[in-house]
Amino acid sequence: MLSAYGDDGAWIDLELLGIGYTATTRRASAIADVAWSRLTKGDIRTTIGAAVRRETGLLLLTRDTGGPPPAFAPEVSAPMSLTLGELRATLDFPPTSPIQGGAAYRFSQQLGGWIEAREAARSLPRHLLDASVVFTAFGDVRVRPAVSLASRTHWRDVGGAALEEVPAVTRLDLSLEKWFFHRHLRAQLLARNLLNDIERYHPLGADFRLRVFAGATLSF
Repeated sequence: MLSAYGDDGAWIDLELLGIGYTATTRRASAIADVAWSRLTKGDIRTTIGAAVRRETGLLLLTRDTGGPPPAFAPEVSAPMSLTLGELRATLDFPPTSPIQGGAAYRFSQQLGGWIEAREAARSLPRHLLDASVVFTAFGDVRVRPAVSLASRTHWRDVGGAALEEVPAVTRLDLSLEKWFFHRHLRAQLLARNLLNDIERYHPLGADFRLRVFAGATLSF
């Protein structure tokens, strides 16, 4: 299934318009994957990988333009094929180090296939980067800043437009965590999108701004 990602859940185009997704009951995949990993100074693990995935039997759902909008009867294409390439790199700090966390980067590109399927695949961000570090401030207090970056995406035939673009996402998060009662109670405060920028994952989705979550976990 080709979709966006993030807080939207990327369900909105399927539920409202039935567009931008691929679905089939006879879908086949072939994947070739290679990776190289090594431990650097300080037991920091670096991993680099590449993969090529071939999908066949994809059915592209497009909006039925014959009826009044929104159209709830999508048209189904003939079976299509799509080839995707991916490069990735990860960096992981060891659990025993004072600073824990890591970073992961992924680059994806359409390599071949039907032009309609390749166009639908543009709804996936070409560049993705997630990074976070965990600091133990004092005692049982932990601080975890994190950053998520995603390049802009393109969507075909959304809302009557031939092509719509969703801007790139730059999100900075901060989590504060504290243990109580001999580590039986954990309280957490999470702030997402500290920069308060517009955060959107779909042309018909919401604009997410700064939001704060609080939670607690009790262990016996």
